[in-house]
Amino acid sequence: MENVIFHHLVTQGFKVTIGILRSGEIDFVATRGEQTLYVQAVYLLASEDTITRIFGNLRGIRDNGDVKHP
Repeated sequence: MENVIFHHLVTQGFKVTIGILRSGEIDFVATRGEQTLYVQAVYLLASEDTITRIFGNLRGIRDNGDVKHP
């Protein structure tokens, strides 16, 4: 799944890196010009712990906009 996401971002013209935070990692940080996307890849949000971990990493980014919890 992560390979598909990576290749899709690259074919759309994004430069793709991994985001490192003190509290965790962002799977993909994709930049193209002034646009920045933060992408977490997860197969299944089956537990509250998984949801907290995945969305917690996104909330830890200063310029994350309005990351919403589903």
